[in-house]
Amino acid sequence: MINWRTRSLHHDSVNLRSAARVTALTVGSGTFAPVRQEVIDYTVSGRRIVWRWLNDRTIQPRNKRRTSTLDDITQAAWNRELTLEFLALLSVLTGCVLMYPEQDQVLTDVCSGPLIGQADLAAAGVLPVPESATRPVGAENWSTDVELVLSRS
Repeated sequence: MINWRTRSLHHDSVNLRSAARVTALTVGSGTFAPVRQEVIDYTVSGRRIVWRWLNDRTIQPRNKRRTSTLDDITQAAWNRELTLEFLALLSVLTGCVLMYPEQDQVLTDVCSGPLIGQADLAAAGVLPVPESATRPVGAENWSTDVELVLSRS
């Protein structure tokens, strides 16, 4: 159930109500439910994705390094666009969580499979890497003697 009123998003307006592995995530006056606890806890490189997404959209984000004046542009209020974006994020993360068993099996298969060594790559003609493959496509037409001309308009 989603029920939003237009309000500013503050840190104290986010809370969780849990029942076993399914959670209701309340943001402001709205509630997203059901949301799996694994989705809320989903991390990439040690960053909690749901919390990071919500934090970055608060009026005063915590622990966000200011990199430019664009960082001062924030949402004044929660709107339909944010609701749809957040639902999309929850959907993608739910899909990732649901793929865990398959991902675990793929990792097991890869780790228990045969190793490919340098000799195998050389026998297959992959090694040594030709010099032409170490440059971008079309690089043979690039000149290293480039003159930079600056003009004022």
